[in-house]
Amino acid sequence: MATIGDAWADGSFEVSSWAVGAWLFGGVSDQAQITGGTVLQEADLVSGGEIILIQLTGVTWNAAGAPFNDQRQAIIDGLDAAASPALGWNDEVRDKEVVTAVARTSDTLVTITLTAAAAYDISAPETVTMTVPAAAISGSLALTATPVIQAVPPGTIPAYGFNIGNDSVSWFFMG
Repeated sequence: MATIGDAWADGSFEVSSWAVGAWLFGGVSDQAQITGGTVLQEADLVSGGEIILIQLTGVTWNAAGAPFNDQRQAIIDGLDAAASPALGWNDEVRDKEVVTAVARTSDTLVTITLTAAAAYDISAPETVTMTVPAAAISGSLALTATPVIQAVPPGTIPAYGFNIGNDSVSWFFMG
């Protein structure tokens, strides 16, 4: 079986429509993936130093210097918890994070080193979604990174799970 097309006995060649689409559109869609820090313990967020890595595929981060630096706050703002308790992620981690916590490590990798969030105090796990802002990357659309980040209170044992997206399957932890 041919993977791109079929050669026939008369010498003609038939190309599969999916192969043409992959060739025309690069075969890989633009993606953002969290490759570090997908389960964050409350105590570690309180003390600081947790690292979140955001890896891009198909697009790149803005050029180093002002084009990237001007988007660091928007990158932080893209870390959004689904719930918003008074001492939770949105109020105590995201909204108080400093832009210098965001570093452009390479054309396709950003490292966020979270500073101490002394007042962070949750009673239930929080699900944090990272939306990479369109203005921070070479593509024209914002990207939702996978997997989600789980922030968990003391005594919580995360369980495994997975996401099935349009172009990928990714794993994550759930509290």
